[in-house]
Amino acid sequence: MHHLTEMEKIKELENLSQGKIKYAGTYTPDDIGAIMKTADVGIVPSYFETYCLTAREFLIYGKPIIAAETFGINEIVKDNINGLLFPVGSWQELRNAVHRIITEQNLLNSLTLGAGQTKVFTLKEEVEQLEELYYEVLGNWVHDEGVQPQKMI
Repeated sequence: MHHLTEMEKIKELENLSQGKIKYAGTYTPDDIGAIMKTADVGIVPSYFETYCLTAREFLIYGKPIIAAETFGINEIVKDNINGLLFPVGSWQELRNAVHRIITEQNLLNSLTLGAGQTKVFTLKEEVEQLEELYYEVLGNWVHDEGVQPQKMI
């Protein structure tokens, strides 16, 4: 009995979808623009994330996301606004979300609009926001001690 490799399983799913699902594989930053031109939606089935660069890349290009509801993902992907969230590890709910995207054109259009309106902060902007928070929290201490912290960026 022949067991399918992961890549064979992916190719089988691509064939079953009749061209509706494509696996982009690994890519370099230079490939992102070309990949995004052909994508309607991104799928991020992570078990754990802290800062999901892939989700941010899709949103920067105005592409909605189907993603596992992990801490790092649910910070930026809002269910039924700019993507669809499913419970971590639930392939059944992932399948349902993909089916909805494929069969409900109005849903895809709505999520695409939401993705295009999502503000995605750059890493520099997020560091600046974090610095502001630190300065706010430490403000009294810095003032009382006469210490002037250095900017990180």
